[in-house]
Amino acid sequence: MRIPDQESVTVEFKETWTERVKPTMIGFANTLGGDIFFGVSDDGSVKGLSPSERDLIIRSATSFARHGCHPPMDALISAKVLTAARKKILVLHVEPGQNRPYSTNATDLTSKSVFVRTGAANSGANRDEIVSMIQENNPIRWEARVSPRQDLSFSQAQSLFASHGVPFGKEFWRVHGLQDENGNFTNLGMLLSDQNTAGIHLAVFDAEGKVSSISRFPGSILLQMQTVRNRLDEFNPAHVRKTNLQEREEKFPYPQHALREGLTNSLAHRDYSQPVETAVNVFPDRIEFVSYGGLPFGLTVEDAMSLGVSALRNPGLAEIFLRFHWMERIGSGFADIWRDYAKEPEQPSLTCLPKTIKLVLPKTLEPAGKSRKDQLLGLFAGQAVLSRAEIENLLHLERSAVGNLLRGLVSEGLLERLGKGPGTRYRRSAAPSP
Repeated sequence: MRIPDQESVTVEFKETWTERVKPTMIGFANTLGGDIFFGVSDDGSVKGLSPSERDLIIRSATSFARHGCHPPMDALISAKVLTAARKKILVLHVEPGQNRPYSTNATDLTSKSVFVRTGAANSGANRDEIVSMIQENNPIRWEARVSPRQDLSFSQAQSLFASHGVPFGKEFWRVHGLQDENGNFTNLGMLLSDQNTAGIHLAVFDAEGKVSSISRFPGSILLQMQTVRNRLDEFNPAHVRKTNLQEREEKFPYPQHALREGLTNSLAHRDYSQPVETAVNVFPDRIEFVSYGGLPFGLTVEDAMSLGVSALRNPGLAEIFLRFHWMERIGSGFADIWRDYAKEPEQPSLTCLPKTIKLVLPKTLEPAGKSRKDQLLGLFAGQAVLSRAEIENLLHLERSAVGNLLRGLVSEGLLERLGKGPGTRYRRSAAPSP
C-alpha cells in the first residue's frame, strides 16, 4: 500500500492524534469509508511515528469508536503499520457503516455531531442528508424491496432478453432479481415490467431554446432504454469524408460511445424511489441528461469521473445492462465519456445538485469545409428514406432552409422525391449507369 498523492474523499493525512480526527472517522463511516495516514503531514511528506505514538493513536481511535460515537463503530476500524521513506507510519482504515447516521451525540442528530466527507474535507451533514441516511439505513436496497404492485407482466422485457441471447422466464426471475426468496416481485421487477411508470422524456429544442417536440416512453425500462438509444442515433448521423480513393473517414457530431454511456449512466444511477422522470434534452449544440438522485454524500464530481470511485445506486439494473452489453464495466462510465472527448476542443460538464445530476455533452466541430448540403446528404448514409420534418430535427435548421436545400438537391439529381403533400419523403438517387 502506497501513500496517495493527496487527500481526497477517502484519504486524510494527520501527523498525530488530535480531536480533529474524530469528525474524519465519523465522516468516513457516513460516506464512502477511507484511510487516515498518521505520521504524514498535510502536504504528503512523511514525518514518521514512534512505537509509543502509534500505540497512543490506536488506543485513542479504538476508545472513540467504541465509546465516543453513536452507534459504536469499533467494528468498522482497523489499523496497520507501514514503512514509507524509511519511517514507520500508521494507517487507520474506516469502513463505510451500515447503521448511519453516525454521530458524536446520540441525542443531537444535527450538523454539530453528524459529519460527512465533502471532497477532502469534513462538513456537518444538513437535514436532508441526515434524513436520507436514516431512510437508506434499511439493509435491503430499494431494488430488492417488495414492489407495491404484484400484478406484473414482462412481455416487453422477455422480447428484449431473447434478442440479446440472455435467458429469461419464470425460472430466471429470481436470478435476475425480479423476485425475492418468497416469490414476491421486487422494485427491480417493477422497473422491468410492462406496468413500469418510471419514465424517460426526450425534448428537442430549437436554436432559440424553445421546445419543438417532447416524446415520452412508457413501459419496461429496458424498452425505454432501447427506444431512446435509437432516437439519439438519429441525432448523431455520420459525416463521411474520403481520405483517399480507397478509404473514408467517419466523423460523428457526438462520440458514439459517450452518447450511449450518458444515457446508460442516467438510468443506472437514478433514484427510482421518487416519481421524477429522467430528461434527455437535445439542443442544436449539445445533449443534456438530467437524472434524479444526487451523488452519494461527499462524492465530488472529480471522484465520479475517476475510475477508482463507484457508488452504484442500482446494481441489479446495471448487471442487466452489462448482460445486454449496454454498459462496459460498472464504475467507469463518466471516465470513459471524458476519454472519448479527450481530443475535442469542448469538454463535457457534470453538474451535481443535492438531488439531481446533469451531464452535458457538447456537439463536436463539424469537419472543416463541411457544407449544409453535404451534411444533409450525409444523413442518408444510414437511413434510406427521410421526411423534411425529420431532416429539420436532425440538422436543427429552419423549415425554409431545409426546403431550399431539398429543392436544390432534387434539381441536381442527388435526391429523389417520393410522394406529395404531408407524406413526402426523400432518398438518395440511384447512381447513373456507366
